[in-house]
Amino acid sequence: MDFACYDCVYAFLSPEPMPELWSKAKREMRPGSLFISNSFPVPGVEPDEMIDYGDWKGGQLLLWRM
Repeated sequence: MDFACYDCVYAFLSPEPMPELWSKAKREMRPGSLFISNSFPVPGVEPDEMIDYGDWKGGQLLLWRM
């Protein structure tokens, strides 16, 4: 799936695919679009924003503006 036509991409996967998914997002997403991961960070890349959503596991949305 090509990410270029999306203003926002949301991922809730696992830690394993995050580096490859981040590379794809950087290649394909337009400037100003938003990449969101539910609970799983991109190794070595600080998110632009983190939102705690108050579940029992301490989950967070991690947001990166492309």
